[in-house]
Amino acid sequence: ATIAFMIIFAISFYLLIEGVALKGSKNWITILNYKFQPSEFAKPIIIVSLALLFEIFYKKLRDKEIDKIDTLGLILFVGLSIPAIVFLQKDLGTAMIMAAIFFVMFLASPILKKDKFNTIILLSLVVLIAGATMMATKGQILSNEQMNRFDFINPCSNYETGGYQICNGYIAINDGGFFGLGIGKSKQKYSYIPEPHTDSVFAIIAEEYGLVRSAPIFLAFLFVLKRILDLASKANTLRGKYICLGVATYIFMHIFVNLGGLFGVLPLTGVPLPFLSYGGSFAISLVVSLAIVQRIHIETRNEKIRL
Repeated sequence: ATIAFMIIFAISFYLLIEGVALKGSKNWITILNYKFQPSEFAKPIIIVSLALLFEIFYKKLRDKEIDKIDTLGLILFVGLSIPAIVFLQKDLGTAMIMAAIFFVMFLASPILKKDKFNTIILLSLVVLIAGATMMATKGQILSNEQMNRFDFINPCSNYETGGYQICNGYIAINDGGFFGLGIGKSKQKYSYIPEPHTDSVFAIIAEEYGLVRSAPIFLAFLFVLKRILDLASKANTLRGKYICLGVATYIFMHIFVNLGGLFGVLPLTGVPLPFLSYGGSFAISLVVSLAIVQRIHIETRNEKIRL
């Protein structure tokens, strides 16, 4: 896990300095004519690394007498260094998801409440100082393109400047009605909605299948999340518990950010929808994360059989 983390950290830092922007973000790398997003691979690596740190330093983190500054610093570095780099690469959606994974795992960690509170205060000060520094040097924290995405309340009113994709998503969902237009009969996926196979895939599903037949997708998401959280509660190791919690947060945040942007309750940030969106790096990361969860389930079950 340490080697994998350092490799992803080094690649992410290199792309920040020398990378070429693709789709507005400098977090893509090309190997043998294939494009990859190292930030997607970073998510399961961060989850596993944090879980291992919580397990290795459990006694130290729970001891009220021992100075834990070095350990907390290591945890913060592992959990937030890559999200900070990804934010500077101008991939706000991915940075938000990675930060959310860290904070959920951090709040659920064995770290004492007093240390959690002090750490959050320190992080808040660091964020304020970093924001003030960026405003003083660059005149802005977010790019103009990112700022335009925050005008999402009534996207059809600014159709030509920033609400084009969300507004066409609304049209697709509305056209689908209760029972849909039929498989392959979507109108919006032809030249109207950008990236219909990735960011806005649910809008096309709703247009073709309708509300009644697309609603079970939400039930399937809830089922998967509940199963992973159940495995977290039954895991016989600390690392297993925190890995399952991290993976559940990872999947939930992708669902929340993708559908939140599509439904106009969050800025649209170009985050794929789990199990449905096309995407190589994300698909590999998701499959690896679920494979690790499955391995934890097998180990837990085998341990119960031996007992």
